[in-house]
Amino acid sequence: MVHPNTILESLKTVCASSSALPSSVTYATVELDAEGEHSNVSLPIIEFSIENIDRDTSRNTEKVGHEYDSDDNQIGYVYQSWFEMDVNASVVTASGGDVNHRDLDQTLRQVLVEYDDRVIGNPLPDPSDTTVDLSGISEFRVGSIAPNHDFSMSPTMRGRVISLEIDYIHEYYTTDIVGAYDYLQDVQRPDVTVD
Repeated sequence: MVHPNTILESLKTVCASSSALPSSVTYATVELDAEGEHSNVSLPIIEFSIENIDRDTSRNTEKVGHEYDSDDNQIGYVYQSWFEMDVNASVVTASGGDVNHRDLDQTLRQVLVEYDDRVIGNPLPDPSDTTVDLSGISEFRVGSIAPNHDFSMSPTMRGRVISLEIDYIHEYYTTDIVGAYDYLQDVQRPDVTVD
């Protein structure tokens, strides 16, 4: 099971640990607010944000297992659903700065292509333990790059957006939704002797 925010943190972890990207880059997995609490964030910025999440309606939710308590009694079921998530990797730089937005977006693309299932296909790491693969991602694809200049904020800001497509599996536990199911704790059977 994987949560969308965990996927964003994994992408941030991959980029922050890459020697190909400049150490001066600020990474974000929340939408930065230039006039609010994020007003002191320095450029360049790579921001990972969720554009859209759709349930894969070509597949039904499937029962894939059972839940058990500490005494090995079955108390519920495990179901899986498949989702398709579109993520934007936004690159923001200042015109005339040390880092050019075109160079930065190309380097970011090279870093992410290593995890693209159509190219190398390495698994994304778990952000809480990078020695472990992030489970639940069924496909990761790096898409197009498009300009994203917002001159309303500043005439010197330059931006690019890389589209990422991620298919992932989400597990549901019935104990989380409806609680534990009742089960027979003790069955008393009469002693019957058959001749």
